[in-house]
Amino acid sequence: MALDTKREDKRAGKNGKPVKSEGKGKKLVKKEGSVKDARKDTKKPVPAPKKPRVGFIAGTRKFLEGVLYELKKVHWPGRRDVVIYTGVVLVAVILVGAVLWIFDLILSQILIRIL
Repeated sequence: MALDTKREDKRAGKNGKPVKSEGKGKKLVKKEGSVKDARKDTKKPVPAPKKPRVGFIAGTRKFLEGVLYELKKVHWPGRRDVVIYTGVVLVAVILVGAVLWIFDLILSQILIRIL
């Protein structure tokens, strides 16, 4: 027993017979001839609003003004903070370098003894 997805509308067509509609949620105009989707006829593309043309120099100037405005909001570290952060970075680099050097020595000794 197959289920029929077509359903009959209670509206009557031109010849008095009920109009058949296919699919869910679509508003169909009529079955006779070609079936048209009623929503396609009403939708029209909305044009995007046009931006005013700005010259290269004016656009560059506006961009740089925005950059300067944002740079004023930045919290700039003082000399003491920069020295501390630089020390932390140097210590971290030295530690990672030492760990890599130790692993390199160990692996090279293992490979020398195997080969």
